[in-house]
Amino acid sequence: MAKSKPISRVFALTFTLAESDATRVTNALFAAGAGGVEEQSPSRSIVYTDDPAAARRFISAAREGARSEVRVDVKELDPSWQSDWLRYLRPEPITPRWVLQPTSIRSPAPRGKRRLWYEPDAAFGVGSHPTTRLAARAVEACCSRLRPPSLLDVGTGNGVLALLGVVSGAKRALGIDIDPIAVRAARINARANGLGSRCRFSERGLDELTSRHPVVVANIEVWVLLDLAAELARVTAPAGRLLLTGFLQERARDVRGAFERLGFTAGRPRRQGEWGLLELARGVARL
Repeated sequence: MAKSKPISRVFALTFTLAESDATRVTNALFAAGAGGVEEQSPSRSIVYTDDPAAARRFISAAREGARSEVRVDVKELDPSWQSDWLRYLRPEPITPRWVLQPTSIRSPAPRGKRRLWYEPDAAFGVGSHPTTRLAARAVEACCSRLRPPSLLDVGTGNGVLALLGVVSGAKRALGIDIDPIAVRAARINARANGLGSRCRFSERGLDELTSRHPVVVANIEVWVLLDLAAELARVTAPAGRLLLTGFLQERARDVRGAFERLGFTAGRPRRQGEWGLLELARGVARL
């Protein structure tokens, strides 16, 4: 099983901000090149980087993207930070049936649960974010009900949603991400679960895909969802389902409107805390 690559020097940038600025700041950080943003709450986010120049760029981007004051705490982590972080990891329930379990923990799954293994990496989180849980539950329910021949996971990260789709009923899955580190991590996680032959991962952009899929899931920032709306519609099969999250509930109307203009019908919105998810189908298909 692959080992996490040790990093000798890492900066943790903690941003404390107004909740109303959460999406704007997250978007600004990704636009500035952040590979991942750990959102501990709507008013507190953390970015890790081993590049001092990138750290300065992220700080400037966050402050420019916010409408009110952003407080930044910069901490250089001890070289032992990775092993210390690993000590606190635990299996994370992502659906009523499945837990996301680090490969560093070999204990049995909790009673009544099944395990999806992942190689820990702070850049991808541990499955605890509300949008991960929203997406995971929607993928599990959709794939269990429809048993689709394929699932497409856009912005796959470490591949968890693609893996969950396959173990829940999809015959195969394709995860795409423009970050090569994410694609590598997803492939490692697929092999850890014995799903390497059924889950493929690629750095191809969404606009490069020619296939259409019965189930498409995207857990990405709201501005990206809106920017990719036409492409997400194009790769969704005529009778398919489109599962969208990554946005605060206050933006659900914007997301819904964008896809209704493309011929989709939205089911009842789902939410966890301040975060929302929409399941959409083409035309008037029953949801």
